Formats: sequence, C-alpha cells, structure tokens
Amino acid sequence: MKRSVMPSHPPTRKYLLQQLEEYWDNEYCVIAISNNPRIDPSSSPNVLLSHIRDVSNILSLVIKGNCEKVALLYNTTGSTLYFADYLLKQMRGIGVTELKVIVLDFALNLGVLTLLGADNIELTPWSLIGSAVPYIHSSPISTKDAMIVKELVDQIMVSIPKEGVSGKAQILHALSVSGMYYEYELSRRSVNYVEKLIVDLLEGRIPEEKINEILDRLLLKVELREQVMSAKEFKDLVPFAEIVSGELLDALKSYRYMLSDLFENENTLVLVESSSRSYTVSLSQGSMPFKLF
Repeated sequence: MKRSVMPSHPPTRKYLLQQLEEYWDNEYCVIAISNNPRIDPSSSPNVLLSHIRDVSNILSLVIKGNCEKVALLYNTTGSTLYFADYLLKQMRGIGVTELKVIVLDFALNLGVLTLLGADNIELTPWSLIGSAVPYIHSSPISTKDAMIVKELVDQIMVSIPKEGVSGKAQILHALSVSGMYYEYELSRRSVNYVEKLIVDLLEGRIPEEKINEILDRLLLKVELREQVMSAKEFKDLVPFAEIVSGELLDALKSYRYMLSDLFENENTLVLVESSSRSYTVSLSQGSMPFKLF
C-alpha cells in the first residue's frame, strides 16, 4: 500500500477520496454515500437513502469509473426498504466483482442491510450499527408497537365466544378505522421481507447459528427496546467485518470532518460522490416525499 504526503493546505474531499484509492493501490473505485444525520426522517423522509435516486447515482459513478471493485464509504441513519437489495443486485449486474463497505459513523436502521451483502466490512472504532426494523412513515406508530397491539387484539378476539361474531366485527372495524390493522399488515410484510433478505445475504457464508443471532439482534427479537451495536459488537457477530486503524483510520477521520462541515448546512440531505463527480440532494430538491416502498 502506497503512502502519500498530505498537502500543506487543507485537503478537499476529492483529494481525500483520491488518497483512499491510492491507499488500496488503485485497485478499488472509492465511492462515498452519506445522508445528513442532523435531519430526522420523520420530518423529511427524503433524507433516507433512496433505492431509486441514490442507487442510480452510485451506479452512474461505477459505470463512469469502469469499476470492477468498489470501496463504498458509507454513512447513513437509514434507507428505504429496498435500497440494499437494489444496490447489491444492480452492482453485480453491471460487473462489480467485489464490494467493500467502510462505515464512517453510522449504519442505522435499514442501512445496515447493505453491510450484510458486502464481501467485507470495515468499521471505524466509533461506528454504530443499528436495528433493521423497517420505518413505516405513514403513521407515527412504530413497527414494533403496531405488531404488539395486533398480537394483543388477536388474544382478545380468540377469547370472544364463537357466537360473539359481532364483537369480532367491531374490533376489526375499530382497527381498520384507526389504521392499526393496515399498519400491522405493512409492518408484518416489511419485517418478513427484511428477514428473508438477511438470510439470503448470509446463507452459506456464516454458520446458521450466527445468522439466527444476527436476526435476533437486528430484528429486535430478543429485546423490545432498540439497541445499537458498537463496532466491536458487530465485528464479533459478523466474521467478515473488521475495525480499521492506522493510516486508513486517519484518512477516514479527515473525510468525516469534512462531511460534518457540509452537513452543518441542513439544506443538504444526501451526498453521493467519487473523486471525479458529486451528486447532492438538497432540501428544496427533496421537498416532495418519495414512497418508501
């Protein structure tokens, strides 16, 4: 791996991405994607990484760079449900033979799924990995709450005598009016999709018991309360993940600080860039919410 001398003036993001490519002996195209961690998806859903908009931008950079191997600098507080599946399948489809994902700060919520489809994962020591429970934007209720309420309602309905059909009808009517039943169905299908995707991404790569442990942690099957994992916890769980140090860590720190400066301007929602080109999504561009599914 080549060592390069940092310039006397403050480096640009473009320069740092070039340095990372040199670090890996120009074997990988380095592409960065990050969303603004200061913006809550509940107030601006367009801050989520999009399976249409942002995957298209990443693929444009892959094609432009004629990339066979990609190192994805990754920083997200969440993505749409299909982001990881779209990204991984389309990358393989256009000829990417190896994907390395490097987590800068966060891979939270559905953003964690992209990591599980990578050939290898590199984590900063401070990075946090979150659950993979889908975020249902259509109402303020959480996915987990909707499923718990539905289970309670099921118990109540079972306890009603068969002759009490009108009572069951009243419960279903109340659920449909409140939107709770719809929320449950949406939650159930989304969680089932995520569970199947995780199994598909990991099957044959790691032992079955490890897959089950990952499912328990990422889908909150053990703990009701969402708990993010530290880099060390995630590394212990996923055998193809490692924690970076030394020269690479220094370069990632520098790029991270520059991202922080960019996102101080809260008009910026998402950044996708390589050393040759940048795509920026601003609040004005993302004023109309896209469908999360």
